[in-house]
Amino acid sequence: MSRFLDAPAGRPAGAAATLDTPTSAATAAADIGAAVRKKRKEDGLTLADAAALCGVGYRFMSDLENGKATVQVGKVLQVLTALGLDVTIEARKWPNE
Repeated sequence: MSRFLDAPAGRPAGAAATLDTPTSAATAAADIGAAVRKKRKEDGLTLADAAALCGVGYRFMSDLENGKATVQVGKVLQVLTALGLDVTIEARKWPNE
């Protein structure tokens, strides 16, 4: 199973997560969903309004915000772009490096 889908130590699988800083690492689908929900609420958008703005369905937006691990990556990127959120991928620094 992918590390992305596994819950980090100290948080059970499926538990809600929050990204408090612009550079927080997303290690689970719930992390991305929490960031999307936070941005949507900061922008004063309802779930229906955000879904329409992003060009996705209400159900998809709800699934994404609730951390469903099987949402389509292309649509996730579409939502992130529409909401003004960026994705950065970097090689992880391991403690023994």
